[in-house]
Amino acid sequence: PREGREAFSWPRAIIVGSVAGVIGGWAFGKWMEQVNFYPLIAGIFNSNDRSLGVGLHFVIAIIIGASFGILFQRDVRHAGSSLGWGMAYGIFWWFLGPLTLLPLLTLHWPDWSYTHASDLFGSLVGHIIYGLIVGFIYALIDRLWVAFFHDTDPLNRQVEGPGTRTLQTLGWGALAALTGGLVFSLVMVQIGFLPRVAALAHGSSPALGFVVHLA
Repeated sequence: PREGREAFSWPRAIIVGSVAGVIGGWAFGKWMEQVNFYPLIAGIFNSNDRSLGVGLHFVIAIIIGASFGILFQRDVRHAGSSLGWGMAYGIFWWFLGPLTLLPLLTLHWPDWSYTHASDLFGSLVGHIIYGLIVGFIYALIDRLWVAFFHDTDPLNRQVEGPGTRTLQTLGWGALAALTGGLVFSLVMVQIGFLPRVAALAHGSSPALGFVVHLA
């Protein structure tokens, strides 16, 4: 590993990725339930049992999440890059799953034509959203993993501890919010919205509304 980067950790990649995959699978499952997609997955084992389809769905979600962690652990420490890799990985699994593996496992030849792909456009959107969720959740949990298991280790932690970085992050966030709030308050003054904001504090004056808005 390059200087300043942690060594690759298999437990971290697999556990964090699996958790992200399950959470993303749960969200993706809401769409699958609406389009009755679970029996189609169960068809891999010549069945139309919904519970079997749900079980297979989460097994696949764990595989996708764990492999995401193994492949991209060193590249997804931040939410932006993680979302990008997650979206790309979701598209990859749309091609590998519904377009390729599912037909093969149900003893059909894959159809990669434009017509068939357009019929599965809804599934593509679902896989993209799934990939974005996995990427975001992975970045979040991975950051927590590093903070708890790496930065708190006296042998491995950096000179600047997680508490200091957290305070710095909160400070920059507050400054950014204050700046944006001051700019947006000009719009609120123009449309006379500050008294309605003041109602949150059981008042009606624009000054109180301005204070509540900045808070």
